[in-house]
Amino acid sequence: MAVPLCVGCDSIKQQTVIVVCPLRDGWRLVWVAADLREPLDASDPSTQRLLRILTAAYPDDVEVRMLAARTGLDVGSLETRQAHGRLVRDMIDEAARSDLLGALIEGVLADQATASFHNEIRDLIGPDWLGEHGIT
Repeated sequence: MAVPLCVGCDSIKQQTVIVVCPLRDGWRLVWVAADLREPLDASDPSTQRLLRILTAAYPDDVEVRMLAARTGLDVGSLETRQAHGRLVRDMIDEAARSDLLGALIEGVLADQATASFHNEIRDLIGPDWLGEHGIT
């Protein structure tokens, strides 16, 4: 049975997953994949920080759904009857799965209503990632 292990998830910029198979005398590497379109690692401090920032920037569920729609996410895929923080987390996960995390960040940075959070987001994400995604 192959077991995925998330490693190198110290930033939201990229996830690296190593899949290993158990052997009698240890583990055998099967493959390594980077930048998977899967939910971000919830235990990663950068992911937690992004969640806190977006939860504060968009304190209302309606605002979260509007951001998701502007980003191009399937708003219907977000469970609306849950805690606000979980809704924000689902939006981030859906953006990562849909290859729209860049669009989500760009949407937040374009939203003047969240201008007080822009510097913190830019610091978290970093100029390299922003530049790679065409975000200025």
